[in-house]
Amino acid sequence: MKKMLLVLSICFATILTMGACDLFGGSSLDLKWTGFDDFEGSTVYVVLKNTSENELVAEAETVIDADGNASLSIAGGSGGANMLYYYVDGNDNGVCDTNGSDVLRWETLSEDIVGRSMQYFSLTDDDPAVADHFN
Repeated sequence: MKKMLLVLSICFATILTMGACDLFGGSSLDLKWTGFDDFEGSTVYVVLKNTSENELVAEAETVIDADGNASLSIAGGSGGANMLYYYVDGNDNGVCDTNGSDVLRWETLSEDIVGRSMQYFSLTDDDPAVADHFN
């Protein structure tokens, strides 16, 4: 009986540390950006929120490489559709600015999305409301 309780305790502790995403077969969300040639070395900050509750699912960041590309993987299985908010810190001040120095974007991701590739063209598509999710 003591061995069974010990095994159950270990299993329960493992479940708590694994997280629901790993336990229930959730996957990571692979994100890729291209076209950020003018932003080499800048940081891309990402927030993933559940659309039904507007609750934070994950936060992450990555750096744009010499070819103007960036990529990262973040935990994705929130059990529903998500909103992906991201900005490129173009002036490297660590703040999501709405003055035209940063790239401010968002994407709606359906619950079955496991990867997303995004192409950057210009600052004209920026949405200043993205800053509300970072500042």
